[in-house]
Amino acid sequence: ISSEIGKFRMRAEEDEHRKELEKEKEKEKLAASKEKERKKQREMERMSVTSKSGSSSTAGTSSSGATATSSTPATDGADMSDKTDKESVTVVIKDTAKEPKESASSTGRKESSSAIEITQKDRRSDSKETRRRRSKSRSKDRERERERELRELRDKERERERDRERERERERERNEMRERERNEMREREREREREREREDKLLKPARDTWREKEMEDELRDR
Repeated sequence: ISSEIGKFRMRAEEDEHRKELEKEKEKEKLAASKEKERKKQREMERMSVTSKSGSSSTAGTSSSGATATSSTPATDGADMSDKTDKESVTVVIKDTAKEPKESASSTGRKESSSAIEITQKDRRSDSKETRRRRSKSRSKDRERERERELRELRDKERERERDRERERERERERNEMRERERNEMREREREREREREREDKLLKPARDTWREKEMEDELRDR
């Protein structure tokens, strides 16, 4: 019965250990899925930042293009007025005088948009570097946490193995003790049997003599 109890305990411990391992595996799967979700979120944020920067640079280019097209009709008007009459020459001169100012303003816009774009690129590069550092730091933290969990699991497994070994040793000692007790009982039983045999050998002649005397007495009485 005790051996069956020991086997039942060992099976229960093994089931508990297996359940703990399954729980740890589930935790690792959950951590991996969370990490995938975080990576996807970071990728979406990066794409949104890239699309925002692209739209701002496109807006700067379109504004400079609009400035350039606004200055073009003045030149066309100058050519047309030059062909029609001489009085419009003054207008042509005034329009051509305005052109450098407009081109200067468009150049300023282009320079400012270029400066904004450069600043955005710097910010993007800084944010990328920052995200890279954070990602490395988080990866190191996760690696350290994983190593710590693995160490704890190994320690728990070693402790459980020591407990099982101690239980097996106690079970062996109990079995040996029970075997010794059974041997002692068998030895005592054999000793009693030998004692009875000696008594029978010693008492048999007296018993036979007593029976013979009893039979003689009965015959005499008859």
